[in-house]
Amino acid sequence: MFPLLKLPLLCIQEVTDQWDVIELISFSFLSKRAKRISKRRKRNDFNVNLKLNSCSPSLHCDYSNPLPDVRYHEGQELIRSSDISSFLENTQHFMDILNCPFERVRFQLEPLITNDQLIGMINWLNGMKNDINEVWIQSATSQMFESIIKRFRKRIRNLNVYEAGFQHGGIVHKRLNFEVNHIFTSTESPWIRLDFIFSMNLERISAIITNLSAKDLNLFLKSWQEGKTNQRLKRFLVTTRFDRDIKKVLKGCKAELMDPRTTKLKVRTLDYAGYKDVWIHGGIHIKGNDGRLAVIQNHTHKEEVAENRHF
Repeated sequence: MFPLLKLPLLCIQEVTDQWDVIELISFSFLSKRAKRISKRRKRNDFNVNLKLNSCSPSLHCDYSNPLPDVRYHEGQELIRSSDISSFLENTQHFMDILNCPFERVRFQLEPLITNDQLIGMINWLNGMKNDINEVWIQSATSQMFESIIKRFRKRIRNLNVYEAGFQHGGIVHKRLNFEVNHIFTSTESPWIRLDFIFSMNLERISAIITNLSAKDLNLFLKSWQEGKTNQRLKRFLVTTRFDRDIKKVLKGCKAELMDPRTTKLKVRTLDYAGYKDVWIHGGIHIKGNDGRLAVIQNHTHKEEVAENRHF
């Protein structure tokens, strides 16, 4: 066997910088010196995805996503284990070596995992020095979702709630106890209340199939108009389970219906692929007290991409 560790440090680094992630991690387990050398890697352009589920949590890693149009790409599996304690210990070692953020943490939860185990995972994540860009919550019970909302403390870019296993009743989730900077998305959203929306000061909110009433939506618009809440909001996409009376939604907002043939407004919006400029034709205009303009659209209003994306 070639005595790699007996070479000068710069020579060793020249070699380790050429290794892929599996080779680097394997080398780091040889000794304390090998671990220190592994952490000095110059190029750490990894995408790391952590999947926490009830059967076998797993960690995946890839180089910066070569497929920019693909919404979710897990990458190469580094570790999978049904022993949660062992899995978290090994993941801690891997992330210490890779020294990069989690691109995505995905909670795919079912009753097979106990709430105490989930709380242990959340506390572990809170203690990690690595940043987290995005959190996905899938198939969570109401109690599990409540544990995440109350106990998670990391600042993240995006929060996505998909296929939540709870519907009406149960725990009312009033607010987030952690900061989301860019995008919140929820499908199947009867659990969302107005206080929850008010608690988020971010750029885009998408809430599909909510039970928000016309009065709720009116209070949201007036609060935005008066500059009390959601001051960073650029786009608010909401659908309701049943039709709402638009007159009640707009009551007292001094709204103005614009002609799509003569009114064209250019705005910059944010989605998961980055920023883009779009033209909005027509719509209902509402002015905030600070001079900002909101445009309410429905499915009949036209929107077109104006320019290339901005990142």
